[in-house]
Amino acid sequence: MPYDICEDDATLDLIESEMASRGITQEDIDEKRRVPEREMLAAMEHLVKTSGDLNQLDSQGAAPLHIAAACGYLDVVGFLLQHGANIDLPDRDGWMAIHVAACWGQYEVIEMLTNFGAKLDTPTVNGGETVFDICEDEKLHERLILLREELKRWQSFHLVQNQTSASNGNSDLNNRNRGGLSRRRSSNPRRQVQINA
Repeated sequence: MPYDICEDDATLDLIESEMASRGITQEDIDEKRRVPEREMLAAMEHLVKTSGDLNQLDSQGAAPLHIAAACGYLDVVGFLLQHGANIDLPDRDGWMAIHVAACWGQYEVIEMLTNFGAKLDTPTVNGGETVFDICEDEKLHERLILLREELKRWQSFHLVQNQTSASNGNSDLNNRNRGGLSRRRSSNPRRQVQINA
């Protein structure tokens, strides 16, 4: 939208005035921005219902997870991962979804991908670059470093906890069934909880 890319204050004032005169609100703009994500989510839901392949690369060499990661479509990324999309599938250029998200500055997507087991230090297939090499935004790079430190602290804490549990004869404490729910061990501080079938 011109509104999003305008850098000149006078032009931006003109655009905002024209939008106001036509009754266009911020809510209208936000609603328009959500349309592509909703359309992609509907397409992925249809693909799952028809037993389609969530890992199929398109003519550009990208799978749906790569596209959703680049666009920052959190709902689509979550849906794809919950329905078996391969988190480590490389695109035609050898990038996994986490690399694509880093390139396009999609921190929340990166965080979600790590929740599902993606590793920040995974290198690209062709160039051996990690998200830290790919990320060009300084603030995002700093956030990624903090996320990596948080993940390391969480892993260290749970390693000690698991060793203590093992020495007490409770080595499978994290996987014990609790009222129909079980905690699945994850390398991420935001453990997933899944309902037992």
